[in-house]
Amino acid sequence: MRQTEGLHQKHDISGLIGFSAQRTTIKTAGILGVDFPSDMIQTLNQSSTIMIYDENQNRATGTWRKASSMASVFSRFSYSYEDRYLLSASLRTDGSSKFGKNNQWAWFPSVSLGWRVSEESFVKDNAKWMSQLKLRASYGVTGTDNIDSYANVNLLQSANYILGEGNGSVVTGIANNSSVLGNSDLRWEQTNEYNYGLDLSVLNNRIGLTVDYYYSKTKSLLFKRPINSVSGYQEKWTNLGQVRNKGIEIELTTYNIQNKNFKWNTSFNISANKNKVLDLGGPSDLKFYGERNEMYVTQVGAPSIQFWGYKTVGVWTSAEEVKANPHAETDAAGGLRVQNTNGDNVIDENDMVVLGDPFPDYTWGITNTLRYKDFDFSFLFQGVQGVDVWNGDEYYNETRKWNRNYVTNRWINAENPGDGKTPYQNNGIDHMFTDYAIQDASYIALKDITLGYTLPKKVAKKIGLSGLRVYTSIQNLKYWWSSDYKGINPESRYTSSPYNVPLVAGYQRGAFPIQRTFSFGIDFNF
Repeated sequence: MRQTEGLHQKHDISGLIGFSAQRTTIKTAGILGVDFPSDMIQTLNQSSTIMIYDENQNRATGTWRKASSMASVFSRFSYSYEDRYLLSASLRTDGSSKFGKNNQWAWFPSVSLGWRVSEESFVKDNAKWMSQLKLRASYGVTGTDNIDSYANVNLLQSANYILGEGNGSVVTGIANNSSVLGNSDLRWEQTNEYNYGLDLSVLNNRIGLTVDYYYSKTKSLLFKRPINSVSGYQEKWTNLGQVRNKGIEIELTTYNIQNKNFKWNTSFNISANKNKVLDLGGPSDLKFYGERNEMYVTQVGAPSIQFWGYKTVGVWTSAEEVKANPHAETDAAGGLRVQNTNGDNVIDENDMVVLGDPFPDYTWGITNTLRYKDFDFSFLFQGVQGVDVWNGDEYYNETRKWNRNYVTNRWINAENPGDGKTPYQNNGIDHMFTDYAIQDASYIALKDITLGYTLPKKVAKKIGLSGLRVYTSIQNLKYWWSSDYKGINPESRYTSSPYNVPLVAGYQRGAFPIQRTFSFGIDFNF
């Protein structure tokens, strides 16, 4: 419906209703062979052993098939009055096959309000320098079904049975011998979010500012929770827990110089998020383990993921120093010395503390674009501050032996103790259980530089084109990162099992080096 008064449109109403359905089927096959007689022979029939499971006990040989489906009904309603007062509302319901039949469907409403303050007469008459001011507020509910396709049921897998009298005989069958207990009561994970923002531009749109503040609470958190193995399982899918996120996002755009021959504009953005666990459905904390048994802890009142282990206080310089002080059973000269946190003069798991988390304090980026006549030039800086990684490369002897970040100024003997912070290769406590393997991965990067030239339109028309642009660019030209980081790519994260769950993250291993890319291109328009 539209209502107009003269040539001025007052009311604008629009609506939408729709339906969607999708089904996803994934089929995979794999074979893992080991112990080849020569690196020159790469056919699987030459391997000495076909492995059913890999080193992480993930099934590696076999065929797999999994499927999931989703159906959605959605609607949206929008209304504006004189393009000054704005209202939008939506309602959708989604159904997922990943949940039990009693919990497959959930409702997700949202509503948003906007007010173009700059269209009011009291602003137009008294603040002519203000090009636009818009205030926004919204509330909405979103959901996720980001779990395994068959998490709501117990899975059957191949298993051996003993049948017959006496010693019997072994026969092949199937049984529920998974380490993860299914849960038919699983339901949608839901996030309720409030957002407040403003859009401001001044001085004839020469300066533009966008600010958003959000507050969200996620309930019915979907994750695999460790359970007592006396049950026959090690983990169980649950909907327990609540997590809160709040943060701010700011974007500033300025048109610094604007004339006939030269233009220069800058765009800057920064965002920060604070994460906090509100409830874990009973316990005050939960612990999870990575591939090297490094520990992650989720605690009520703290970020949802924290690194847990021993805090180091230097390196043992001699065997005599070890004997004269509280120490762990494996401590040795040249090894890491850890803090006796609880003061009981015994080094054990009771001395473990929070060592960091994988969440950045803030991220930012700034882009400058310059144009002089037919030439254009742009460059982008991007950065992350206050983020920690658990560097799994520390586990390998090759890293400790050949990476100069682990070798320079390390302990050699009592007469050559190094800088007092760098241990010898394998002495003492396992480095992966300490903050020595946890490193500051903050960085600043010159991400992109682009230089281009656009052929004048008159010249382009003479050669039968409506436009032509030649450009060259460089990506990842330069990175600057903390001296505490000993790896080769601070952005890399390991996301395979056991790091594909929401409460275990921040681990890095076998990162690819950052690729510096040079490119050249021509854009033709006919």
